[in-house]
Amino acid sequence: MLQQAPAFDGLILDEAILTAQTALLSTDFANAINHLRQTADNELLPIILMSALKSTPPELSGDTIILWKPVKQIALYQALRSIRPITPLPLASPSPHAAEVFMAANPLRDRLKILIAEDNHINQRVVLRLLELLGYRADVVDSGKAALADLQKQRYDVILMDMWMPELDGIETTRQIRQLPDCSVKSPFTQRDVWIVAMTTNAMARDRQRCYAAGMDDYLTKPINRETLNRALQRCPAMQSL
Repeated sequence: MLQQAPAFDGLILDEAILTAQTALLSTDFANAINHLRQTADNELLPIILMSALKSTPPELSGDTIILWKPVKQIALYQALRSIRPITPLPLASPSPHAAEVFMAANPLRDRLKILIAEDNHINQRVVLRLLELLGYRADVVDSGKAALADLQKQRYDVILMDMWMPELDGIETTRQIRQLPDCSVKSPFTQRDVWIVAMTTNAMARDRQRCYAAGMDDYLTKPINRETLNRALQRCPAMQSL
């Protein structure tokens, strides 16, 4: 499989398979993983190794992440989030065909203007897909600076804001949005009061308080599912005026 399709972004591997590989090659875990990377023609191929809790962790390179079985959903999510695609996925919204019937029955949802501010390409695609299944469309930016720039050009009802972005994180981006003037020079739209929903893996009460203190309106814990996203959008004041 690796030889036929070498452009994988990462590999999730069970320790049992790697153990069989070491026996076949008469080598250790590190060399077996190097052999897999050579087969994939990618010396930096990220590998997530699922290992039994009772086993002794092998000494592996920094491009290998060890997860203890049974693997928790949040641990796998964090590991996948650390993998950057070889070729970044396009930021454009996915094909609307899957949501055509739903949107025909819910035409007002298409009028809700949503911006996703998220630097991870995989997370972007996940949120876009969930929105599509709910009958919404959205624009995507990959930084807080880009979100601020978009707000100068277009009105948005909702921003789904990742907490951890480079250069300008979600907290500081929100603070700057709340300090925007009533109307920008280039746009007649008032964006200071846009509804901002935090997206973060942190689920502690103090993390919620940080979001609210910065001026965010709602809070979603990753990994996000369709039902919690739908409830968050239903709480948006703009939904009441559509």
